[in-house]
Amino acid sequence: MTNDQYQQRVNQIAAETLEIRRQMSQYEFLAKKEEVERKRELDKKRKGSDLRNKYIENHLKHLSQFAGISFEQLDEIDSRLESASVSLARKNKT
Repeated sequence: MTNDQYQQRVNQIAAETLEIRRQMSQYEFLAKKEEVERKRELDKKRKGSDLRNKYIENHLKHLSQFAGISFEQLDEIDSRLESASVSLARKNKT
């Protein structure tokens, strides 16, 4: 291999190395961009969910005040109804 051929080969390898580095940087940039977009989407969904939960909570408070019953009383009634439905279901099976 002559000196010129050797220098051409070195230049070719250097150019290929630069191209590989450029492509790697581009892929890293795209990966970071996608990660940021995913985080934005998650934050947007989380914010929507928080707003929806706050609306439901406020609505439940309003309904409990309107009905004149507390959440504890509702839980107690719910557990009684649940146990009654379980015992009725057992009676109907026999």
